[in-house]
Amino acid sequence: MGIRQIAFAVFVTFSTGLLSFGQDVEIEIRETSKQCDDYLTWAPTSARIRLKTPQATPQDVVLTNDPGNAAGVPTGGDVWFSEGTLSAGAAPPTVDKTELSLSLPANGDWVKFLVAGWFGRTSSEDKDTIIIAYAGSATGAEIGRIALMVRIRKNALDLTDGERDRLLDAIKKLRDNGDYKTYQNIHSVGVGEAHSYRAAGVLVSGRAFVAWHRCFILDFERELQEIDPSVSLPYWDFSKPAVHRDTGKRLFSSRFLGENPVAPTGNPFSLPPVDVQFHSSNKLAGWTTDLEPPGVPAVPGAGALLRRRQFDRGQTPVESTFVSLPSDVDVVLPGTFSLFSGMEGTPHGSAHVWGGGSLGSVPIAVQDPLFFLLHCNVDRLWAQWQRLGNPADPRYGNGAAAYEPQNPRTFPSTSPSFHKGHYLEDSMWPWNGEIGSGTVRLDDRPVDAPGGQFPQVKGLSPGLKPRPLDTFDYQGRLNTAANMGFGYSDDPFKP
Repeated sequence: MGIRQIAFAVFVTFSTGLLSFGQDVEIEIRETSKQCDDYLTWAPTSARIRLKTPQATPQDVVLTNDPGNAAGVPTGGDVWFSEGTLSAGAAPPTVDKTELSLSLPANGDWVKFLVAGWFGRTSSEDKDTIIIAYAGSATGAEIGRIALMVRIRKNALDLTDGERDRLLDAIKKLRDNGDYKTYQNIHSVGVGEAHSYRAAGVLVSGRAFVAWHRCFILDFERELQEIDPSVSLPYWDFSKPAVHRDTGKRLFSSRFLGENPVAPTGNPFSLPPVDVQFHSSNKLAGWTTDLEPPGVPAVPGAGALLRRRQFDRGQTPVESTFVSLPSDVDVVLPGTFSLFSGMEGTPHGSAHVWGGGSLGSVPIAVQDPLFFLLHCNVDRLWAQWQRLGNPADPRYGNGAAAYEPQNPRTFPSTSPSFHKGHYLEDSMWPWNGEIGSGTVRLDDRPVDAPGGQFPQVKGLSPGLKPRPLDTFDYQGRLNTAANMGFGYSDDPFKP
């Protein structure tokens, strides 16, 4: 699956000018000097700063965000600052300062501090978040700056044209290099690993549905970021109209996820799906669904990306008369994990059905890029469910206490029946590399494990073989070591 390595460290030498007292400073994000880009979410990130050349006396510096344009309006993302450090196994301290004063030791020792994305002030371009260092005070001379990015998962309708085009370009390149097919193969042959399913007429519960897909789309996102580090997955909020109420931008347009211009002559659910149309400038133009895995029967119309015949995509699914989808509030209100996990059917399954065509066919659903935006929204709904309630609520934070089934487990299982991989501390396929005979037995695995171990990012969770347990505290609210390195535009960090 490619190199699959992204380092999040950055070494910056402030070279825009010498301090008035004759020295530069250097800063490291994640406390490493490796040369690479840096990307922040709402979660606190460790950093440190020092005098580049030891001096006779300590020197004071102030870190702030850039002042923006001439009117004082920020032109990109912004960050919060705080003193302190992160400790594995503990919750991070609050990061809420708009500027940070530090005294740098004369001998050049490092001074640690924390930085986090400022909620609501995200980046839209790579390196558009600027931290400025001033000598002595915030009104002192500028002694250097560092360019970062507050990279957050946004509502797809809120993307700039540049963000949209970079996303589509990265998806196309992932398909061209052959790695997109791996995700198709994983999802098509690993149904029992990721979903509830029926075996001999009996429903086998798959409670790791949200945990497994959290890893699946993060794996995909990290691969896109190898191609373009500025890209993050947006979400399709299928509870609201697929058109921006202010800008008029549409998700289902020829320049984004494709349009379906064929007018229905009746109920679209009783009519064959039709080809999705893309503008010639769209990187997805010519997209096909010819990545079917071995042994999967040809789907009628395979080769073209299909969706249902057009009905008003400006409506929400809940407003249409064909599929009923609940609001976000209705989805996230159920108090127990077992009740919440019913969202696998509705709204998740109903959203697939509403899209129809390729998206509505389990064997090839992943081949519609809309799949990843749909599941990004499913993951966002889980993040909302986790955030509801107070800190004493077992679903708050990592939510492990609310999860079921817990370990230990034995096979064959008694009622209720859960497949191997769905228990709290089971490692999840395919990243664990476990293979079996591919039967529907609860203790069996698929005959292959495509893709290898989970792509790693320095200092971020999950590990090479993620478990459901590793996916709950995705921002590191209770344990900084659990941070998975992504955040949502409407889900603030709450320690």
